[in-house]
Amino acid sequence: MKFVTSVILTVFLFCPLSAWAAKDNGQVPALSGLPENGKTATPATQPKNKKPEDVSIMGDALANQQQAVNFIKKYSPEAKLNCSIEEIVSLYFREAAAEGIRPDVALAQALLETGFFRYGGDVKFYQNNFCGLGSVGGGHKGATFTTPELGVRAHIQHLLAYSSKQAPKTKIVDPRYEMVTRRPDIFGVCKTWKDLDGRWAARGVAYGERILDVHARMMLIEPFSIALETRKPEAAPAAGDKDNKQGTPADSKKDKKNRKK
Repeated sequence: MKFVTSVILTVFLFCPLSAWAAKDNGQVPALSGLPENGKTATPATQPKNKKPEDVSIMGDALANQQQAVNFIKKYSPEAKLNCSIEEIVSLYFREAAAEGIRPDVALAQALLETGFFRYGGDVKFYQNNFCGLGSVGGGHKGATFTTPELGVRAHIQHLLAYSSKQAPKTKIVDPRYEMVTRRPDIFGVCKTWKDLDGRWAARGVAYGERILDVHARMMLIEPFSIALETRKPEAAPAAGDKDNKQGTPADSKKDKKNRKK
């Protein structure tokens, strides 16, 4: 079973339709146009049929938390995290919503940056650094945060610095936030995910589209609990049962006698 899961994840992350992004630690896969249940996920169809250049960084989530959890568990069930998958999803939805950032797309960016929380580059999972903050290649691990909560908050604050000039509502934990505010060419100028192209670290073109590719795949996942999805329906009542008007099998005389005792 582990072998099958590994094969599926490898095909998903290293599909020949796309190539590794030009990231300093070489762990960001591009995921354009991968099929799911006969459908094709492309940036042009996500979200709300908007083109990549029209999808804003600020806004509400389209995918719900259960979709995000199911998505990660499907493609990276052994995610390297210092908390549960449910907790990391909850943190992204809480921290991003507090600052007006799209929670589900911010999480998609984290998945892209960390290789679906598998890591493998300069940044290690124990750093709770979900967006490569301070990682510039050459063995530089970048920032480390004591808890997943602070790591998520730093990621959201960094996105906020790129997309808005409003100050964070929480205490600043992003070690590079002030640096961004001193850069008029990037501070508050990225209104869409595509605007991050060439601005978020040393990225080239299509970085925003790769984020939206991941988000598009997330949107194709069922939006309810896996437990509910796999639950078997109850058997229909048996018809024409004279001794049982509730529809359950007729009792034997012995069973009836035992119940009377």
